[in-house]
Amino acid sequence: MSAARSWTSGDGPKAIFTDGVGWLRERKVLLPGVTVLARLVARVRDDTTKRLFRGEQQVQHVQGVVD
Repeated sequence: MSAARSWTSGDGPKAIFTDGVGWLRERKVLLPGVTVLARLVARVRDDTTKRLFRGEQQVQHVQGVVD
């Protein structure tokens, strides 16, 4: 599951999950259980949220130093 999708789109977990299943089916990949995919989507979205939050903190720090 690409973090790029979560990072660059405003799509929710349902859309990312559905597209992920479609991507796997197109490539004839044996699908894991629904729970496995749901956890993967949740983990990637959580990592992306943390990355975004760290970026915002860095911007605020730089703004505080500049001001």
